[in-house]
Amino acid sequence: MAWGSDVFKANRAATLRSRYALRHADLAMADSLALLLGMQDLGAQPAASYLLNWGVDLKRFAPPASREAERQALGLGPGPVVLSPRALAPNYNPRVILDAFESVRRNVPDAQLILKHLGTGQPDVGRPLPEGTVVIGHVPYDELARYYRAADVCVSIPASDSSPRSVWEAMACGCACVLSDLPWVHELIVSGRHA
Repeated sequence: MAWGSDVFKANRAATLRSRYALRHADLAMADSLALLLGMQDLGAQPAASYLLNWGVDLKRFAPPASREAERQALGLGPGPVVLSPRALAPNYNPRVILDAFESVRRNVPDAQLILKHLGTGQPDVGRPLPEGTVVIGHVPYDELARYYRAADVCVSIPASDSSPRSVWEAMACGCACVLSDLPWVHELIVSGRHA
Protein backbone atom coordinates (compact mmCIF):
# COMPACT_ATOMS: atom_id res chain seq x y z
CA MET A 1 0.00 0.00 0.00
CA ALA A 2 1.49 3.31 -1.06
CA TRP A 3 1.09 6.80 0.36
CA GLY A 4 0.53 9.67 -2.05
CA SER A 5 4.10 10.97 -1.95
CA ASP A 6 5.46 7.47 -2.61
CA VAL A 7 4.14 7.89 -6.14
CA PHE A 8 3.32 11.54 -6.80
CA LYS A 9 6.43 13.26 -5.38
CA ALA A 10 9.00 10.47 -5.31
CA ASN A 11 12.56 11.21 -6.36
CA ARG A 12 14.30 8.94 -8.86
CA ALA A 13 15.63 6.48 -6.26
CA ALA A 14 12.24 6.18 -4.51
CA THR A 15 10.49 5.73 -7.86
CA LEU A 16 12.86 2.90 -8.78
CA ARG A 17 12.24 1.21 -5.40
CA SER A 18 8.47 1.58 -5.81
CA ARG A 19 8.62 0.28 -9.38
CA TYR A 20 10.55 -2.80 -8.22
CA ALA A 21 8.20 -3.43 -5.28
CA LEU A 22 5.05 -3.01 -7.37
CA ARG A 23 6.27 -5.28 -10.15
CA HIS A 24 6.96 -8.02 -7.60
CA ALA A 25 3.90 -7.51 -5.38
CA ASP A 26 1.03 -10.00 -5.34
CA LEU A 27 -1.36 -7.22 -4.37
CA ALA A 28 -1.35 -3.41 -4.61
CA MET A 29 -3.72 -1.16 -2.66
CA ALA A 30 -4.34 2.59 -2.73
CA ASP A 31 -6.80 4.97 -1.11
CA SER A 32 -7.63 7.00 -4.24
CA LEU A 33 -8.10 6.18 -7.90
CA ALA A 34 -5.38 8.66 -8.92
CA LEU A 35 -2.88 6.89 -6.65
CA LEU A 36 -3.99 3.45 -7.85
CA LEU A 37 -3.50 4.48 -11.49
CA GLY A 38 -0.09 5.96 -10.60
CA MET A 39 0.88 2.65 -9.00
CA GLN A 40 -0.23 0.81 -12.13
CA ASP A 41 1.90 3.17 -14.23
CA LEU A 42 4.85 2.04 -12.08
CA GLY A 43 4.11 -1.63 -12.71
CA ALA A 44 1.32 -2.81 -10.39
CA GLN A 45 -0.84 -5.38 -12.15
CA PRO A 46 -4.35 -3.97 -12.77
CA ALA A 47 -6.00 -7.31 -11.93
CA ALA A 48 -4.25 -7.29 -8.52
CA SER A 49 -4.80 -3.57 -7.77
CA TYR A 50 -7.49 -2.52 -5.33
CA LEU A 51 -8.99 0.75 -4.19
CA LEU A 52 -9.40 0.72 -0.41
CA ASN A 53 -10.88 3.85 1.15
CA TRP A 54 -10.23 4.72 4.78
CA GLY A 55 -12.92 4.16 7.34
CA VAL A 56 -13.58 6.34 10.36
CA ASP A 57 -14.76 5.23 13.80
CA LEU A 58 -17.97 7.30 13.95
CA LYS A 59 -18.38 6.65 17.68
CA ARG A 60 -15.01 8.26 18.42
CA PHE A 61 -15.10 10.88 15.64
CA ALA A 62 -18.47 12.60 15.93
CA PRO A 63 -19.66 16.22 16.09
CA PRO A 64 -19.47 17.85 19.52
CA ALA A 65 -22.39 18.95 21.63
CA SER A 66 -20.50 22.25 21.99
CA ARG A 67 -17.28 23.37 20.29
CA GLU A 68 -16.89 25.98 23.03
CA ALA A 69 -16.92 23.26 25.71
CA GLU A 70 -14.34 21.25 23.76
CA ARG A 71 -12.08 24.33 23.49
CA GLN A 72 -12.37 24.95 27.24
CA ALA A 73 -11.54 21.31 28.00
CA LEU A 74 -8.34 21.67 25.94
CA GLY A 75 -7.38 24.94 27.63
CA LEU A 76 -7.96 27.02 24.50
CA GLY A 77 -9.45 30.49 24.36
CA PRO A 78 -13.02 31.22 23.29
CA GLY A 79 -12.16 32.41 19.74
CA PRO A 80 -12.56 30.34 16.58
CA VAL A 81 -10.04 27.55 16.09
CA VAL A 82 -8.19 26.56 12.92
CA LEU A 83 -6.54 23.13 13.18
CA SER A 84 -3.58 22.04 11.06
CA PRO A 85 -3.24 18.33 11.91
CA ARG A 86 -0.73 17.40 9.21
CA ALA A 87 3.06 17.30 9.45
CA LEU A 88 5.01 20.55 9.18
CA ALA A 89 7.17 19.18 6.35
CA PRO A 90 7.40 21.33 3.19
CA ASN A 91 4.95 19.09 1.27
CA TYR A 92 2.18 20.19 3.67
CA ASN A 93 2.77 23.92 3.05
CA PRO A 94 3.08 25.12 6.66
CA ARG A 95 4.26 28.59 5.58
CA VAL A 96 1.15 29.06 3.46
CA ILE A 97 -0.98 28.09 6.46
CA LEU A 98 0.89 30.54 8.72
CA ASP A 99 0.66 33.37 6.18
CA ALA A 100 -3.07 32.74 5.71
CA PHE A 101 -3.65 32.58 9.46
CA GLU A 102 -1.88 35.92 9.89
CA SER A 103 -4.39 37.39 7.41
CA VAL A 104 -7.26 35.79 9.31
CA ARG A 105 -6.03 37.33 12.57
CA ARG A 106 -6.27 40.82 11.06
CA ASN A 107 -10.02 40.29 10.62
CA VAL A 108 -10.66 37.88 13.51
CA PRO A 109 -8.24 38.93 16.29
CA ASP A 110 -9.26 36.13 18.69
CA ALA A 111 -8.75 33.33 16.11
CA GLN A 112 -6.45 30.51 17.22
CA LEU A 113 -4.29 28.20 15.11
CA ILE A 114 -3.40 24.77 16.44
CA LEU A 115 -0.32 23.29 14.77
CA LYS A 116 0.29 19.60 15.33
CA HIS A 117 4.08 19.18 15.45
CA LEU A 118 5.66 15.77 15.91
CA GLY A 119 9.11 17.18 16.67
CA THR A 120 10.33 18.55 19.97
CA GLY A 121 10.33 22.24 20.81
CA GLN A 122 9.08 25.00 18.55
CA PRO A 123 8.84 24.00 14.88
CA ASP A 124 11.22 25.62 12.42
CA VAL A 125 9.09 26.61 9.43
CA GLY A 126 11.35 29.41 8.24
CA ARG A 127 9.39 32.24 9.82
CA PRO A 128 8.07 33.28 13.24
CA LEU A 129 4.77 31.82 14.34
CA PRO A 130 1.89 34.32 14.24
CA GLU A 131 0.25 35.46 17.45
CA GLY A 132 -2.56 33.10 18.42
CA THR A 133 -0.67 29.97 17.33
CA VAL A 134 -0.69 27.00 19.72
CA VAL A 135 1.79 24.20 19.01
CA ILE A 136 0.89 20.72 20.21
CA GLY A 137 3.10 17.68 20.03
CA HIS A 138 2.11 14.07 19.58
CA VAL A 139 -1.55 13.52 20.44
CA PRO A 140 -2.60 9.97 21.33
CA TYR A 141 -5.12 8.67 18.83
CA ASP A 142 -7.78 8.38 21.54
CA GLU A 143 -7.53 12.15 22.19
CA LEU A 144 -7.25 13.34 18.59
CA ALA A 145 -11.02 13.63 18.11
CA ARG A 146 -11.13 16.29 20.84
CA TYR A 147 -9.04 18.63 18.68
CA TYR A 148 -11.26 18.08 15.64
CA ARG A 149 -14.34 18.75 17.79
CA ALA A 150 -12.78 21.95 19.17
CA ALA A 151 -11.87 23.26 15.71
CA ASP A 152 -14.10 25.31 13.46
CA VAL A 153 -11.86 24.67 10.45
CA CYS A 154 -9.32 21.98 9.57
CA VAL A 155 -6.59 22.84 7.05
CA SER A 156 -4.97 20.16 4.88
CA ILE A 157 -3.22 21.74 1.91
CA PRO A 158 -0.35 19.48 0.84
CA ALA A 159 1.21 19.81 -2.58
CA SER A 160 0.81 16.05 -3.03
CA ASP A 161 -1.47 13.61 -1.26
CA SER A 162 -3.89 10.78 -1.66
CA SER A 163 -6.96 10.40 0.57
CA PRO A 164 -5.80 11.52 4.06
CA ARG A 165 -7.54 9.94 7.01
CA SER A 166 -7.17 13.19 8.99
CA VAL A 167 -9.60 14.92 6.59
CA TRP A 168 -12.20 12.17 6.97
CA GLU A 169 -11.85 12.30 10.77
CA ALA A 170 -12.29 16.09 10.75
CA MET A 171 -15.36 15.85 8.53
CA ALA A 172 -16.84 13.15 10.78
CA CYS A 173 -16.51 15.64 13.66
CA GLY A 174 -18.45 18.24 11.68
CA CYS A 175 -15.34 20.36 11.13
CA ALA A 176 -15.21 22.33 7.87
CA CYS A 177 -12.10 21.56 5.80
CA VAL A 178 -9.88 23.70 3.59
CA LEU A 179 -8.24 21.35 1.10
CA SER A 180 -5.73 21.39 -1.73
CA ASP A 181 -7.13 21.07 -5.23
CA LEU A 182 -5.88 17.50 -5.74
CA PRO A 183 -7.30 14.55 -7.71
CA TRP A 184 -8.51 12.65 -4.63
CA VAL A 185 -10.73 15.59 -3.64
CA HIS A 186 -12.48 15.53 -7.01
CA GLU A 187 -12.92 11.75 -6.76
CA LEU A 188 -14.36 11.61 -3.26
CA ILE A 189 -15.82 14.98 -2.22
CA VAL A 190 -18.80 16.18 -4.22
CA SER A 191 -19.58 19.90 -4.22
CA GLY A 192 -23.07 20.49 -2.82
CA ARG A 193 -23.14 17.09 -1.13
CA HIS A 194 -20.03 16.80 1.06
CA ALA A 195 -18.67 20.32 0.81
